[in-house]
Amino acid sequence: MPQEAERALEDVFFQILRAHCSPLARSETSVEVSINLVSPEEMAELNEAYRGTAGPTDVLSFPLWEEGGRFSPPVGWKDLPLGDIVVCDEVVAHHAGERGVPVTEELALVLVHGFFHLLGWDHDTPEKEVALWREQDGPVQSLLRQWGLGAPKD
Repeated sequence: MPQEAERALEDVFFQILRAHCSPLARSETSVEVSINLVSPEEMAELNEAYRGTAGPTDVLSFPLWEEGGRFSPPVGWKDLPLGDIVVCDEVVAHHAGERGVPVTEELALVLVHGFFHLLGWDHDTPEKEVALWREQDGPVQSLLRQWGLGAPKD
């Protein structure tokens, strides 16, 4: 990922932290997120192993600080790893084609979506799904603007 794009992603992740985890965002803690690109075969193995679902998916998140569906990070750590976001770029490209959007737009969506999962957000009920999609839309649009893509949604 080009350095400017990476900085924009960091900025958007920090905006999400500030909005949803303000004590962590205000602290001196440095957070770390691992982003891994995998093949469809690798993603299918992960999807089966961790979700019991056959076939590849676009993104999986592996939060380090989730207890009972809640984000529960330790307090006072100087460096805090949040977890891993695993992306299958081939599935992302396929979904972009289905939706008729640029691959970069779909990538922005899955990265932001994955980050919300690291913070304990889920979409296992219709209400939670609506809330998650509502909350992630602003950060996705912000990331696209910073990447020089698209205009803000109305």
